Amino acid sequence: MNAGEDVKSPKSQSEPCDAPEPRKEPEPLLIALVGVYSATTVGAAYAFTLIPNVEFLSVLVFLGGMIFGHFIGMLNGLVSATMYFVFNVNGMSPAPLLALQVLLYTTLGLLGGMIRKTNLRRVLTIKVQIIYGCMGAGFAFFYTLLIDTTWALVFGINVWVWYLQGIV
Repeated sequence: MNAGEDVKSPKSQSEPCDAPEPRKEPEPLLIALVGVYSATTVGAAYAFTLIPNVEFLSVLVFLGGMIFGHFIGMLNGLVSATMYFVFNVNGMSPAPLLALQVLLYTTLGLLGGMIRKTNLRRVLTIKVQIIYGCMGAGFAFFYTLLIDTTWALVFGINVWVWYLQGIV
């Protein structure tokens, strides 16, 4: 081969090459992005820990998936939930509860990434807004149900008593 010739790919010239190559970010950049965003998520969660009924961890994990995609959202959920629930100012969660919380926050980052794949720049109809609202409410109910059940089982509380206590 001469120095001026182009290197041909193994594909034949007749095959169309319309598909873009998958975007591959450098690994250090990916690690830095997850680290910085997870630190921001945990810092915001700690800032509001002692205020009752105020919680930003879920919102920021979900937004991490929506902004950066499902892979980074899942990693952010994994790292942020582990850091927050292990080093919590109110004490570490028991092991079964910790494992479930980390799994569910990782799933929340995935859910944010899945919603990112929809075209959010277009005007959303009422029907689509209701579907998204039902998805969020369903995940919140599922999360609460699993966490409450695990909490009751870990501490030896009757599950039905625990649920009824929340209603009253």
